[in-house]
Amino acid sequence: MNEDDATNYVLQQGWVVDPASRMLTVKKQTIVTEQKLDATKLQRLTEFVFHLEH
Repeated sequence: MNEDDATNYVLQQGWVVDPASRMLTVKKQTIVTEQKLDATKLQRLTEFVFHLEH
């Protein structure tokens, strides 16, 4: 990977390249998670917690 390819990759990741110092700043990417709890999962979790407590 040459310097131009590396720079393009870095920019695609949303990172910032300072051309003067040739340093890059990495930004933490946000992780999008979607929680879906249906009634059966909630019931199973409740039963499991009840089992652990007694």
